[in-house]
Amino acid sequence: MSESGMLASAVFGIGAHLFHNRMQQVRTDFQQLGQDLQSGNLSAAQADFATLQQLQPGTSSTSSTQSTSTLTQDFNQLAADL
Repeated sequence: MSESGMLASAVFGIGAHLFHNRMQQVRTDFQQLGQDLQSGNLSAAQADFATLQQLQPGTSSTSSTQSTSTLTQDFNQLAADL
C-alpha cells in the first residue's frame, strides 16, 4: 500500500473512532436525560440537555433533508419545554 493509501486509511480509522465515541456520548446523555425527566429532576434534565446541545452538530444551510428538519424541530421543542 502506498504512503498516501496508508495515511488515508489511518485518517479514516481515526475519524470512525471519534464518530463512534461521539455517538456513544450522545446515547449516554440522552439516556440520562430520559432518566432525569422520568424522575422529575428538572434541573438535572436541563443540564443534560445543555450538554446535548454542545454535542449537536452545526446545521448547514444546504442541508434540507426531512429527517434533519424533524430532528431539529424536535430538539428545539425539547429546549422550549425544558
